[in-house]
Amino acid sequence: PITALGISENEVWEGYANGMISKVINNTLHTVQLLGSRPASTLRAINKSGNVLWLCSEQGVYAVLNNVAVLLNSNNGLSDNFTYCLAFTKHKILAGTDKGVNIIQEADNALQIKSITADQSSGLPDNIVRVIKADKKENSFWVGTEQGGIVKMLINGKDQVLIYKSEQWNWGEVNDILPLSDKSAWLATDDGYLLKVVLKNDSLLVAGHYRPCRSIKKILLDRTGNIWCASGQGLTMVTVEYATNIKLGAPYSLDKLTAMLCDNTNTLWFAEDNDFYSLSLSDSVAVPKLIFTAPTAITTLFADKGYGIWAGTFGHGLYFWKGSQ
Repeated sequence: PITALGISENEVWEGYANGMISKVINNTLHTVQLLGSRPASTLRAINKSGNVLWLCSEQGVYAVLNNVAVLLNSNNGLSDNFTYCLAFTKHKILAGTDKGVNIIQEADNALQIKSITADQSSGLPDNIVRVIKADKKENSFWVGTEQGGIVKMLINGKDQVLIYKSEQWNWGEVNDILPLSDKSAWLATDDGYLLKVVLKNDSLLVAGHYRPCRSIKKILLDRTGNIWCASGQGLTMVTVEYATNIKLGAPYSLDKLTAMLCDNTNTLWFAEDNDFYSLSLSDSVAVPKLIFTAPTAITTLFADKGYGIWAGTFGHGLYFWKGSQ
């Protein structure tokens, strides 16, 4: 069976449970015969960086150049040979293993490997690392573990590693990560949760959650802002419907949502029956602000070009809001 799939520019690569790899050429699958140290166990990930194809296996990490494979394992400094995932920056490669994260980089014409594990005082909350995703900021990564939740990892100019963790984790094993920025991301867990996490005051907080299915294996963001969830039940598309399942403290209850819009100042306006709220989407942890309470339910909202907000009610007229009035 196919156990790993990699896409690089116009190339599609497949990895298999027996350690073999294939490449799609002109819509036809071609087996790639590797020379050198060939994988003989299940491939967990396959990624290409520059001209080098990288493979994660139960024997370590393989670097493939011109169909010649070279193995990096515990003999070279890896903390563990069982590897799950890879992430890349311009000068570094991060590998997730059964014993933490390994940072691989070239120095003095040789590869250097530094391990970040749960055994270190300022290390990971859990050693088993299933997923690593780089965000748009250089040397900034999101790390998902089996039992310890999500970690934000920063590598500064002196190669010092900074770790930010979540205080509590009750959401299950992290299967996939969709970075939004260097301070926020969506997560998919094995318990079926789709979570939004934000970095605030050196700690990771769960800002909202949704449970579309029993177990989410992979998530993908399309160009219209929909999140696609892959599970054992098939594909689930999550749009703004997820908002009805975000748990907020009283007095907010998004399952009573009657109208909603977002204006050109990045402010979300919404109504819950009679109550009219504003929410700044520029804040890392947004808190709704009650604007006013109408005599009857607010059924529709409109934002004009002059930054005014119009609210139509059920049988009690039209309200206009601009600035603070």
